[in-house]
Amino acid sequence: MRARRADLLRCLAALARETVGVASEALVVVEDEAAAAGLAALSTRDLAVHAIVQPGGAAKRRNAAFKALGGDVPVALIDDDAEPSAGYGAALVARFADGKDRVVQGAVWPAFEMEPPAELAPVLFSIGGFNRHGDARREDVFISANCAFTRRVLERVGPMREDMGPGSGGVPWGDDTEWHARTKRLGIPTEFDDAVAVKHRIQAERIGVEAVLARAERVGRTRARIEWDGRRPGVMTALHQRALAAWARTKGDSIAARCLARRLAGYADELSKIRAT
Repeated sequence: MRARRADLLRCLAALARETVGVASEALVVVEDEAAAAGLAALSTRDLAVHAIVQPGGAAKRRNAAFKALGGDVPVALIDDDAEPSAGYGAALVARFADGKDRVVQGAVWPAFEMEPPAELAPVLFSIGGFNRHGDARREDVFISANCAFTRRVLERVGPMREDMGPGSGGVPWGDDTEWHARTKRLGIPTEFDDAVAVKHRIQAERIGVEAVLARAERVGRTRARIEWDGRRPGVMTALHQRALAAWARTKGDSIAARCLARRLAGYADELSKIRAT
């Protein structure tokens, strides 16, 4: 994003450091030619930086990069505001050295612009954008801000859906979640690797009760769409009923109960829209 140019420059500088001795290519997807200016000059002996101009939502941009890939090489996704940590490059090389197909979920540590208030502690990971914090780790989420997979996995699973995710004009979340769900249905393993680590900037506007509740609603809408599109309405209904039962047991004013309520509300509303069409 143009507004995150400083983030991008930090990301590319870290990638240059982490790819010393490893021939690599960074495909940076930007919205227009002006945003592409000067990026190629950041190339190093081992890291070739290429700009790809592609306006549109996140999935559309990722798919543009996928189309530009060359060679049978591991593919890593990283957000512009995610900075690779020391050892990132070596860990990726080691993980894919055996040539086996897999998805690697790297560790995503938060770099908070402001410390989250204490009241968010029970739902801290609901802020989104990270899967490690302190001694805690979440392996039940897929975060495309730091992940990798073989080229064959991409060929088998296909591109990300462009009617989902930020900027799509459709379901406002979940393009990466839906893509990862397809990998699991194909039996492709996902491995968590703490050594493939980044620090992900978590903007101040995401750190607040209302922001967390809004995210919970988006997650509910995404889950309804993914489960329906998976042609699993029976399973979807059962999951929804189970979630309602869980909400009934935790009803109250706690932040956890409020997040669950908003998630269920989003789920139910999105399901109604789907059925109406």
